[in-house]
Amino acid sequence: MAVITRLDQGDVASILSAYAAGELLSFDPVSTGIENSNYIVTTREPNGSRQRVMTIIEQDSYSGAAYPTILDVCHHAGLPVAPLIRTRIGEPYAFYQGKRVALTPRLRGHHVHQPTLGQVSSVGRLVARLHQATGVLNGGPAHPRSPAWLSAQAEALRGFIAYPTQVLIDDGIASLHQLMTRSEVSDLSQGVIHGDLFRDNLLFDERGLTGVIDFHHASLGFHMFDLAVAVNDWCSTFDGTLDHARTLALLRAYHNQCGLTQAEIWTFGLFLIYAGVTFLVARLSVNLSADGTTPTKNPQEFERIVCQRLRYPYLIDQRSL
Repeated sequence: MAVITRLDQGDVASILSAYAAGELLSFDPVSTGIENSNYIVTTREPNGSRQRVMTIIEQDSYSGAAYPTILDVCHHAGLPVAPLIRTRIGEPYAFYQGKRVALTPRLRGHHVHQPTLGQVSSVGRLVARLHQATGVLNGGPAHPRSPAWLSAQAEALRGFIAYPTQVLIDDGIASLHQLMTRSEVSDLSQGVIHGDLFRDNLLFDERGLTGVIDFHHASLGFHMFDLAVAVNDWCSTFDGTLDHARTLALLRAYHNQCGLTQAEIWTFGLFLIYAGVTFLVARLSVNLSADGTTPTKNPQEFERIVCQRLRYPYLIDQRSL
């Protein structure tokens, strides 16, 4: 994540004093991302040095108070998720200038930009296992990027973005309303979703998938939305079209673990549009309000994706699963 709150060595050492962590050896800001401030913190421990991630929470997670529990449940289920390290008094957060601070183990691995079919299959299995593991959780905040949110954001953008982009968004929202009026929607599985399963939130090493990070968007939503977010990012080519082999590998891996229902198979193409328009609108909104001090992400990637999903609606061939 981007560094919004600047810390010096004294600040980091002061925050670490709330934990049973070792002596501070070094700290380095993490420059990517747009929502919270992150530092890689290295401490001296009895058995050698150890690295952790210190996050200054600038924006609340969509899951609110359920955030620590979601991480714990995923970690205990054997998923490569770093749980929050508790303070000396057992609290999930420390504080710095009124802001909550989270400390987690640093997961090994790196981001991949040109995934192999094996890596894409790992993503499909991860999404499925995450949905299964969090099935024990009941209640919590709903995913805020609803059709109503999308419509409101689109109206706020009107007049500030290019006309072809506005038409693209309007057509995507019309497809979303078509999705929400279908009778099959009531049969779709829902639960805790990650909501942001992009390539920059998953880690791999030479042996496979080693970590999933950034649960800032975790909340209650349609499982198919989570799967669609992953497919749009992991399986799209530069021009926004879906790579057939990667798409099929991801969907097969999910289906073999969870089992897609007939309703999910029928509506998945519309969820690809839903997920695409969501991130297009979100990026445009952030760029419009950006003050130049924090990083932003290019919305053109999702313009291409939404254009392709509307032009060539995706249908799952059930025989190929």
